[in-house]
Amino acid sequence: LTNFAEIKLIFKSFQEGIEDLFNDVLAAIISSQQSKICLTRNRVGRPRPKDACEIM
Repeated sequence: LTNFAEIKLIFKSFQEGIEDLFNDVLAAIISSQQSKICLTRNRVGRPRPKDACEIM
């Protein structure tokens, strides 16, 4: 085994990579949900504020 500091460093960078990936995935999910909601609202044709899509 390498020394503990190295393991910690490797784990930290791995953790940060996972965090970035998670944030990207989350952002993609949120934006696709937003567009779905906007499409649904537009299709239904209910009166709504123009910025309803941005609120979420």
